[in-house]
Amino acid sequence: MKKNYKELFTKYKEGAATVEERQQVEEELERFEALSQYLEEEFHDGSLEEEMNELVPKEVLDVEKLVKRRLREVMLKGALLSLLLLGLIFYGLSPLVSTFFYNPMNESLSSVEKDVSIDLAVLSELTMPEYASSSVYVESKGFGRYQMRYSITDLFHQNSLVTENKVVRGSVVETLNSLYDREPLFITPLEIMREEKESRKQREDIHELLSGLASTNYGSVSVLFKNSLSMEELRGFQTKYENIRLQWVAVENGQGVQTSSLITGFSPLGSRRSAHLFADETLLKEYPGLHLLEWLVQPGERNQDGASLEAEGYEKHYEALLYYALDRKSEISVLSERLKETEVLEESAAYVEEHGVHTYGVLLDGTVEDLLVLLKDETVEWMEIKEMKVLAP
Repeated sequence: MKKNYKELFTKYKEGAATVEERQQVEEELERFEALSQYLEEEFHDGSLEEEMNELVPKEVLDVEKLVKRRLREVMLKGALLSLLLLGLIFYGLSPLVSTFFYNPMNESLSSVEKDVSIDLAVLSELTMPEYASSSVYVESKGFGRYQMRYSITDLFHQNSLVTENKVVRGSVVETLNSLYDREPLFITPLEIMREEKESRKQREDIHELLSGLASTNYGSVSVLFKNSLSMEELRGFQTKYENIRLQWVAVENGQGVQTSSLITGFSPLGSRRSAHLFADETLLKEYPGLHLLEWLVQPGERNQDGASLEAEGYEKHYEALLYYALDRKSEISVLSERLKETEVLEESAAYVEEHGVHTYGVLLDGTVEDLLVLLKDETVEWMEIKEMKVLAP
């Protein structure tokens, strides 16, 4: 009987048993299960384990081991499948989602810098007279979310402030230490600055203030010209005051002097602003003059109107900044909501194409003595002191 049952059980495990044979085996298994349960309830003694192993047929133990092994296999496969699905979602679906939105990790414009670093450098030079930006560190958080970190440097004090932006699917949703709500180039409304009586009084007040300061004081001031200057005239003004440092040049866009809305301009020769992000050869082929010094060394095609090389360089540089920003306005606008809400780039480009590059005012640095001399210049209409500091001995 044992031999017959063993053969019968083998057929049962292999799935070759008939209905009657399966019923016979399952009845035997129920009998052994009932016996095992009875013994477990009656005897809770570990010393009986050896006797139990002798009483329970080996075939039943084999079935139990098989069931446990199959259960472990199912659990392991389930865990592996869950990990695989999570990996596919994050590493497969996440990059796919990211392709539909602004990605600051792209490196399509330069061989050494992320696109966002160049975008920010152009934005800061075009619209932030007093500040310059650094390269941008970007960390992907998946599904179109990014953390960006960079430094903004005050060109007058040379202090740097770390700024962080959290970008979620094409929009900045959180900013730490933003400088976009900065003070404009001129605080006073244009109609007051252009009024002769107010202008004369302002110059007298500034003269009195500067005269009361020690010669070790050094100031940052914004200057409005009585009449707009061409780049050739600006270069003459810059050469005339060699000890004064021009930091930024505001450029006309046909909308008058912009005292509160977004303005555009550029940093001329001598500015403290670094332009190393613009030195990539690919960029310079696409936007000649983007790196001012490179263009001055290798000017390429020049106008034949007798303008100085520096004056032409200023025009080329501003136009390169402007056209770059226009070409990438959707990307750059992510960094500046104000730029997204205005047509200043389009207006500036249209005006420059028809009238050329002209400036109505500048931001400059100089000693008290230099600023007092500048106040007497007939081309100067208005001067506002933005900041002062004491030079180190």
